[in-house]
Amino acid sequence: MIDRVFTVTAPAQLPVRFADLCVACERTAPGHAARLVTRDARYQLALWAGWHTLRVPACRRCALRLHLRRWWTFARTLLVGVAGMAFGLLVLLPRLSGLATGLSVLALIALSFLALFFVDRRFPPAFNMDLRGALIDYEFRSASCAERFAALNGAVPRID
Repeated sequence: MIDRVFTVTAPAQLPVRFADLCVACERTAPGHAARLVTRDARYQLALWAGWHTLRVPACRRCALRLHLRRWWTFARTLLVGVAGMAFGLLVLLPRLSGLATGLSVLALIALSFLALFFVDRRFPPAFNMDLRGALIDYEFRSASCAERFAALNGAVPRID
């Protein structure tokens, strides 16, 4: 079973408002905020462009979890690539031809990313945002957080 994600889309240029509750555990008046950064993938190599920063209300513990989740997602991508290449060079290349090693490593990395995709769909983060040009998708695991956010910003949540 895939957990639901509730998405609210809003213009990127307009400031958004959050209810005074943690976006992860829904504790009222969390007294802390997590500063999250995202980037529009369409800018590719123009590393100076397409960035968006947002402060979301989160208690200290949940803010740390949000940051760790985002860093772990980035780090594991690198880890899969490096581990696949190391396995290919150190284990497969002495035993197989170059083409067979390359195809095996490619298949291994692709299967690893596919498994990570399904894990992410099964266990989505409590809050995420995805910048797409002039729009931002704010993704919530909690339906009530999404509904409150949508009401404050004149939008309608949708279930993904």
